[in-house]
Amino acid sequence: MAGRMPLAARLHTVRLLVCDVDGVLTDGGLWLDRAGRDAKVFSVRDGLGLSLARQAGLATAFLTARRSPVVTLRARECGVTVVMQGRLDKGGALLEICRRVSVPPAATAYVGDDLVDLAAMRLAGVAVAVADAAPEVKRAADFVTAAAGGHGAVREVVERLLKAQSRWAMVVNRLAGSHPSPRKSSPSPSQEECESPAAGMSPSTLKKKTQGRNRYPGSFDRGAPWRKS
Repeated sequence: MAGRMPLAARLHTVRLLVCDVDGVLTDGGLWLDRAGRDAKVFSVRDGLGLSLARQAGLATAFLTARRSPVVTLRARECGVTVVMQGRLDKGGALLEICRRVSVPPAATAYVGDDLVDLAAMRLAGVAVAVADAAPEVKRAADFVTAAAGGHGAVREVVERLLKAQSRWAMVVNRLAGSHPSPRKSSPSPSQEECESPAAGMSPSTLKKKTQGRNRYPGSFDRGAPWRKS
């Protein structure tokens, strides 16, 4: 890494964030059903982080060696710019992504967790490893997140990037402004209260209406022993 700009300067120039999927956006677990279809668990915090990156003007991409329609769906939900699946040659794939969005590798941050990510990490301007990454990946990284893969690591990377670019306060204020503070008037009834036949009844009225009414078989009272009527 001799001759490279200091990390703070490189963070400031990042315009593209590329993330591995399994082990970075997930904890690396993979659920398969009998038909061979997979399921993945993603972090909502990472989803928010990707949304904030997009609001700040950063391009985003998913780059994974596996293929899964779940990844396409998650990318669509998060507004990800480019999705590239089934690519073991992640170095070459990263260069393709950079050409597609017209961002040089030097202005790219890559987040990885395992050996297959090393080629892309060595090309990126900023290389990031998640907390539970392989030792070789951690050694190749410019920094390691405090969070493990699938537990907010990407959200952590986005925050560090936007703070380095003095954009963090902007996106936080924009997000806070999109949710006006609640009025100080009496609270509105909840959906359950609105849909309940007992909503709005006084305790005495409710008692009269329910006296003599049989419980449904198999019902139980919270805090009381279970019993059938």
